[in-house]
Amino acid sequence: MSPPDGSSPTGAGDIARRRKAWSPEASLEVAATARLLMRRPWLVVGRDDEDIAAVLRNYAALRDLFGRLGWPLYADRDLVRLVKTPPARLGAFATGGPGPQTLQWFFLLVAGAESLGRKVSLGALVGAARTAAADAGVTSSGSLPERRAIVGAIRMLSQRGVIVELDGDVEDYLHDEDPEVLIEVHHTRLLHVIGHYGAADPVSDPEAWL
Repeated sequence: MSPPDGSSPTGAGDIARRRKAWSPEASLEVAATARLLMRRPWLVVGRDDEDIAAVLRNYAALRDLFGRLGWPLYADRDLVRLVKTPPARLGAFATGGPGPQTLQWFFLLVAGAESLGRKVSLGALVGAARTAAADAGVTSSGSLPERRAIVGAIRMLSQRGVIVELDGDVEDYLHDEDPEVLIEVHHTRLLHVIGHYGAADPVSDPEAWL
């Protein structure tokens, strides 16, 4: 039954518009893009342009989908970052994954990069990370295993687009303290490295903080 003024029943027009707006093609793209973000929660411009465009086209639906899981989704033309809930600490280090020392240097490099300019040498980036290590009371030996961990951490940052290797090969750091390698630091992306964190002290209770 219609209201006295002849208008449609409350909500009927909205429902009709929603039904008309829905399309299977759009739903398929949302599903495909969601699966992509589950596998690759970091997308950066210049490498993932088509995938970023798909995220931006379906941002509202994706934000609603991941929001139900409590996973924030950040998206702009430069960076897409899905902040997934981290796994339990004891099960975090899967076979073949980065070791504890590599992960340690990953965050030390982030701390060091924050204080640097846009374009720096690899030696300057590692030097800033060593300063951060000293401030945190982390022993730095300069040994070959440590250098491998640092190179692994740099690769992780590069995969996420936090840094970009402009010139040279970071593998040269294994044999040279200051190789001819030029790095570009994206400071805005540094802000998205730590998505979830707790209120605990990261020094006295690191597992609770993570």
